[in-house]
Amino acid sequence: MTPEAVTAAIDFQFSAAAQPGPLADESPLGALGLFTCFCHWNPKTKRVECGDLEWLSMEMLLRGQKFNPEVQELYRNCRNSFSSRWDFWLLVLRSCGSRMPNHDEAQLRIIHQALNDPDNTALSRWACKASRAATDTESKKFFQILAMYYLLFGQRQNADTMQLYRACFRNDPDELFRRVEMIRPIDIEDIAIELGSTGKARDAVS
Repeated sequence: MTPEAVTAAIDFQFSAAAQPGPLADESPLGALGLFTCFCHWNPKTKRVECGDLEWLSMEMLLRGQKFNPEVQELYRNCRNSFSSRWDFWLLVLRSCGSRMPNHDEAQLRIIHQALNDPDNTALSRWACKASRAATDTESKKFFQILAMYYLLFGQRQNADTMQLYRACFRNDPDELFRRVEMIRPIDIEDIAIELGSTGKARDAVS
């Protein structure tokens, strides 16, 4: 079977597991989410360290194909063909079937997402910046995965939006992340502090 068969199976798995609330066991997002729990940045080596946890992520990904051993084997063989773990998981995040990218539409949905789920949108924005600032290739890939995980997690109930985001990521990740970084909610606390300072200065003058 071909890499196209892998991405088609993963794309279907994303959509089949889309639901509100907790992640479904068969969702690829569950597999990706483990990296957010067990990986950490080592300031001494300036690299991301994850230890030997990838087998857990693979088991979660395979769980979504538990009734299809042929696809499970396909996933394993595909993973083994990559020297970098991150290249495989980037392939997972680029799996979007024949969906065409539309960055303008994606931006509208990101804005709506930021209004309803500001925390995950902010985390995605942070990871986008970290990816751009990373000085080595492997760390850059890891932070790209994080950025997409948080972005997709905020739309875990919406198969169509998740597929659109993945299509944009496959087409031009830099442009998608640029759109994410453009979404900056108004910081009410900062505005209140600034207005308070302005009022005090006006009172002092008068």
